[in-house]
Amino acid sequence: MWSKEIKEEIYNLEKIAEKLRENDIYFKLEIEERVMLNAIGKILGELAGTLRVYQYKDDEEKLEIRKKIIGILKYFEVKL
Repeated sequence: MWSKEIKEEIYNLEKIAEKLRENDIYFKLEIEERVMLNAIGKILGELAGTLRVYQYKDDEEKLEIRKKIIGILKYFEVKL
């Protein structure tokens, strides 16, 4: 089970994702930038949701989730 602190951080991640998906706060940006921020918000929202349910998955499902997250990081060339 996640600790209280981790659960709070996941909640904060969800709040950031919601903010990025609210295009009306970015009305001064170009459409491409709004689309990009919306997409990032969706990615963060999916990640937060995955982290929330991760603790309830069996070991095999947890391994698959970790592989997918590492794959995403490699795609964005994030150094591990």
